[in-house]
Amino acid sequence: KTEHYIVSFFGRLNYTFNDKYLLTATLRQDGTSRFAEDERWGLFPSAALAWKIHEEPFMNGFEDLSQLKLRLGYGITGQQRIDQGDYPYLARYTASQPTARYLFGNEFVTTLRPEGYNANLKWEETTTYNIALDYGFFNDRLFGSFEAYHRVTDDLLNVVPVPAGTNFTNRILSNIGTLEVQGLEANITGRLISTEDTYLEVGFNATHNVNEVTKLTNVDSEDYIGVETGDISGGVGNTIQIHSEGHPRSSFYVYEQVYDENGNP
Repeated sequence: KTEHYIVSFFGRLNYTFNDKYLLTATLRQDGTSRFAEDERWGLFPSAALAWKIHEEPFMNGFEDLSQLKLRLGYGITGQQRIDQGDYPYLARYTASQPTARYLFGNEFVTTLRPEGYNANLKWEETTTYNIALDYGFFNDRLFGSFEAYHRVTDDLLNVVPVPAGTNFTNRILSNIGTLEVQGLEANITGRLISTEDTYLEVGFNATHNVNEVTKLTNVDSEDYIGVETGDISGGVGNTIQIHSEGHPRSSFYVYEQVYDENGNP
């Protein structure tokens, strides 16, 4: 049975000035046994600023406004969860299945075959920027927020095809690709009943999210369509989705249905 480990160190600084301006800074270092020694550790900082606008003197005339806060955020996170075993960076050998044994004379002998590996694997990193506005009215009986964010993921951990003869498999886990995500979120909540015995809130939220694969190769190639994914169950070896530059990740990639003049397929 194989094992994997992750070790983390975490530090945080909180600072408040005049009860109106807030700063939070964090620094996290993670180490994983799934990568080689030179790529094992990742350093991930983040910072957040907040401004309580409703505490400013120029807001004194807005009696019904109980909260108005502007938030800015920045942070980097790491990803090391993979489905290719606990040692994808090590050269390994695997015993053959009974159907792949070699016949010496009258005896079938178990053989060892090399596994594909990538010694250069490293952390996948996601950088996020966001801006938000929190609001509240009537002693926060009506409250909510608006938020916009932009997220960029670099060095995507992706299983991609490799040229024949360059490894011991035709598909290998690699750090290739960039994914960009941006979106808007809005929510509003009304506190209809708030007593010692009864509490009732009604909320509404709306979101809009767009993602696009902006890079999938280390060199530009007009002939490269992308990484096919979305395996069909049953062991048929076919896929119905693809990661392709200029399109959302896991887009459907199938034959277009053709109809005749009567609308029949």
